[in-house]
Amino acid sequence: MPQPAGRWRRALRLAARLAILPALAAAYYCGTAPGQIGDFVIVIPGIIVIAGLLACLVTAGLWRRLLAALLLAGLGLSAWQLGADEHIRAFNECVDRGETVRQALADYRAAHGRYPAELA
Repeated sequence: MPQPAGRWRRALRLAARLAILPALAAAYYCGTAPGQIGDFVIVIPGIIVIAGLLACLVTAGLWRRLLAALLLAGLGLSAWQLGADEHIRAFNECVDRGETVRQALADYRAAHGRYPAELA
């Protein structure tokens, strides 16, 4: 019969494994809104700390924990960078095409007396 401490440890490891994907999604989301909360001051150290904590919960043994922490930190920073790249591409497209869209909306409003319900 498993000991109660063993059950808690297994439950904690399962919860940590389930938290890895939401943590990576949160890192991506933080990358899509740069400058909002001080990226390099809060987000990047936060990713590294969370990766270390999850690695300690998911694996046993010092070297496995270090390897898991490095892997999770690398994945988290990569997800953050992908989000930041997405933000930069969207911003640049807005700058490049903003005047075209503004003019198309003005033309539509002049022709129909209202703005379109959705953009195509």
